[in-house]
Amino acid sequence: MDFLPFIGAVMADHSAQAQAALQQVVQDWQDRVTIVGLIEHAQDASDQCAPGILVSIDDGKRFPIGQDLGCGAQGCTLDSGAVVEAGAWIEQKLDERVQLVVLSKFGKLEAELGRGLSGPLSAALDQGVPVLIAVSARYRDQWAAFAEGLFVPLPAEPAAIHAWLAGVLAKAAA
Repeated sequence: MDFLPFIGAVMADHSAQAQAALQQVVQDWQDRVTIVGLIEHAQDASDQCAPGILVSIDDGKRFPIGQDLGCGAQGCTLDSGAVVEAGAWIEQKLDERVQLVVLSKFGKLEAELGRGLSGPLSAALDQGVPVLIAVSARYRDQWAAFAEGLFVPLPAEPAAIHAWLAGVLAKAAA
């Protein structure tokens, strides 16, 4: 029997590409499977410096993930506490009905601190629930070390993600 990892890692050079692919896959599958998770959205498309938000897929709850320090800010505006809070929200939603967890990104918090969305990722895998996650281009090496042998790299193309998802859901059901 072929091994099909339960983690699909969407690799894109730009976060917006990965988030758009995740959003499309969720829209295409949400009537067929129970999905929980988070997708990142720009808070204000007209302001390049505006911090983003994570939006819960199943209920629309919004989690601002940045401190609005303005365009002149030199340091990181990411609010790690908000990301951890969003991850805890998703962990609480995991139950026997959930068939897929979608996580917006493996990025700085996960790669450098082991925090962020690492909690819901681990919880989903512990329960045997497939995970679809975007991987920040900057942290691909850390991701490969973190999830070695446990993931399938996927392009930010819905057709490729659909093929992986169909296969992994069939194996999960078997």
